[in-house]
Amino acid sequence: MIFVNIFRLNLMPMSLRLKNKPVVQKGFCRSFISVLFVCIFVSACTIKNSTDYFLTDVDTNKGYYLSNSVSNGSDSILLVLSFSGGGTRAATMAYGVLEKLKQTYIEIDGEKRSLLNEVDLITSVSGGSFTAAYYGLYGDQVFTDFEQKFLKRNFQADLYRLLFSPWHWPGLSTSTLDRSDLAAQYLDKLLFDGATIDAMQRADTPFIMINASEVGFGTQIAFEQRQFDMFCLDVAKMPVSTAVMASSAVPLAFSPITFENKSDQCDNKLPRWVRKALDKGDTRSRNYHLAHKYKTFQDVENYPYIHLYDGVLTDNLGLRSIINVFERQGGAWKTLKLINHQNVRKAVVIVVDAKSSSAIDSGRDKQIKFKDALNSALNVSINSLSFETISMMRENMSGWRDQVTIDRCWEYANQNIEQTDCYEIEPYLIEVSFDAHPNDEEMHELQRIPTTFNLSDGQVDLIKKSASQVLDESAEFQRLLNDLADSHTRLSVQE
Repeated sequence: MIFVNIFRLNLMPMSLRLKNKPVVQKGFCRSFISVLFVCIFVSACTIKNSTDYFLTDVDTNKGYYLSNSVSNGSDSILLVLSFSGGGTRAATMAYGVLEKLKQTYIEIDGEKRSLLNEVDLITSVSGGSFTAAYYGLYGDQVFTDFEQKFLKRNFQADLYRLLFSPWHWPGLSTSTLDRSDLAAQYLDKLLFDGATIDAMQRADTPFIMINASEVGFGTQIAFEQRQFDMFCLDVAKMPVSTAVMASSAVPLAFSPITFENKSDQCDNKLPRWVRKALDKGDTRSRNYHLAHKYKTFQDVENYPYIHLYDGVLTDNLGLRSIINVFERQGGAWKTLKLINHQNVRKAVVIVVDAKSSSAIDSGRDKQIKFKDALNSALNVSINSLSFETISMMRENMSGWRDQVTIDRCWEYANQNIEQTDCYEIEPYLIEVSFDAHPNDEEMHELQRIPTTFNLSDGQVDLIKKSASQVLDESAEFQRLLNDLADSHTRLSVQE
């Protein structure tokens, strides 16, 4: 985990890390005390000036809503990507999948198209959010400069120099600046050029949903307007760097991204799905708990602030935000109508999971090392939650087929629309992870790559190649390609 990596080695003095020499215990203690002092010294967060983002009128016809996304893709295919957390390892794996999709071509209605152009939505957390946001802003430019600007850059050393520069200590000692602010400002300069979230509403890129964790209730918060309506904040005006920083703000290493809760200062009313779930009162349902949290956030007196940390804390895959969208809308058919995909025949979710190994070699030594035990404990928890989330996603996608079949055919019948194929919808859940790598030696090498923002060029190249290979050799991905070829669609792959 990044937290362990930061405090174990990567925030030690630069001379020690760059020379790659053993660190004596005395030096380590001094370094650790220095880090601890600075973290405590600047542990407070700064509150974003919510007047910059204040939303006076909730209007779903404009703003950064999923329902307002613009796409040039076919409405017969719903294609969603989820990018997990995992530092540069995750960002690189997501990049490798984007490359593979760009190289895969299909022909629809006589037009040859890259499969990447069919992607409708990317949902991301933590390390995966860097790639998602860059692609959302710049489209295919990601393939020309992102690798050198970020993936093969020692971003972790940049952060170290930034956070521990004495020039920033006066600001960090006040309430006007914090560690996450500094990192977001640097991201702005390095990658995002001051762009705000509304700049990601492009016709040639998918809708980007960057996810963070609200720590008060353990709630996943997506940087999408429907979520920020409950705070009366306009997410479109927020810097992309702020969203990415919130999505990757590891607790203690970084301060939270904090907003004022303005939910009592606009015409925001409880959405119909919230009222319906609360009235039903089924405390066992996910919708009830989501609705309860939504209503609680409207209590500004008791909850005047929203503190956002790393999205990994609530969902390392970003998949739950998709599940939440479908549940809030009242099912698959209503959601497909919302995003203008009434004609969908194939619903595809590609999960890019950059998890590392949770195993430790505990049998060789009499005692388990502290760092190994902590790493294992964190990874086991995250990996177990991810497994359950994928299982939940699989069950939900199976339910989409039944819901769409019933609701679409019923609606077509009421409108006297030809019903010959209203029942046709096939789900595909495609998992891309190092576990599926066909070469055991490379698989173990990949799983040992740490969660950090500093990888060697060789590690980046290996991850890219492996992500493409694992996707290409996925049985579910090949089933999708074959089905596309069979459904009056000619398939070709550009090598």
